[in-house]
Amino acid sequence: MKIFDCMKHIIKASVTAAAIISLSACEKEIKFTGRQQETSIVMFSLASPGDELSVSIRQSAFILDKEWWETIEKGIPGAKVNAFIGNSTEPLPFTLSGNDRNSALFTSGYQPKPGEKIRIEAEADGFKNVYAETEIPLEPVFGVESIRTEKGETDSEAVVYMKIRIDDPDGKKNFYRLNISQTYRHEGTIWTSDGKISTQEISYGSSPVAFYSNDPLFQDGITDSIFGIEVEKELKNYFTDSRFDGDSYSFEIYFPVYDDDYMKTVSIDIKLEALSKEYYEYIASLDAYYESDDFSLFSEPVQVICNVKNGIGCCGASTPSEISVTLE
Repeated sequence: MKIFDCMKHIIKASVTAAAIISLSACEKEIKFTGRQQETSIVMFSLASPGDELSVSIRQSAFILDKEWWETIEKGIPGAKVNAFIGNSTEPLPFTLSGNDRNSALFTSGYQPKPGEKIRIEAEADGFKNVYAETEIPLEPVFGVESIRTEKGETDSEAVVYMKIRIDDPDGKKNFYRLNISQTYRHEGTIWTSDGKISTQEISYGSSPVAFYSNDPLFQDGITDSIFGIEVEKELKNYFTDSRFDGDSYSFEIYFPVYDDDYMKTVSIDIKLEALSKEYYEYIASLDAYYESDDFSLFSEPVQVICNVKNGIGCCGASTPSEISVTLE
């Protein structure tokens, strides 16, 4: 039975490979007979409490534009951008970054607050006016219920098991993203010319950590390819409160950390972000777009969700909450 299954995989792979080769071998230039699309304003903004409100304003490029990268990169410095918060208007002037006159950033000194609704509008000569709306989420409430450390597969690492509890507010659908990072201590040895230890140099650094979980809250990190072969992928770190709307929910994650005489993890930083609906849908659809590119010959096209009216892009919001845990 196993041999039969293996032969099926080989046959499918051979047919697919032959199709790809035949398609790539036959090249034919097809003239474009359609109508060139008008360029649009591309607007991106991620508002967050404690950070100055900023917006990136660029222009789209047509698919047949040979200088599409230059078109996108040059931005629209002459654009007029305003943010409307409640009854007040906050102008976002063009930000000149050094000698880069093609900068696309428009920044205000205003720092958004949780619960505020923001509408951002942009206009520029030769383009349709665009706008987008978002709401700054409330700060998420969470805590670490338990943490334990076990020896890893190698002598230089350990595995941390952490149980996290989220207290989800009632009354609306909420969206989250979880990120883990570590602070580690590095001990370097400085040797003299005669082979003796001179000093022990200690430094500290930090790095993100990829975590894993068996909880159904997270989308499975194993996906089935079109040939029936399991392909391991990174665990998606974003999720909704569909399983625990208005209640508390606990889940366990685990991840490797440094653990030897030269490099040892001393603390773990847990960052939980409450995301706006627009931003969650944007990153989820963007993730699906990149996944479909693995087998683009057979995959269905994925539309990246954006909330910019008359234009392209995303204006969303994120409110983080962080906890640091010291490892014994």
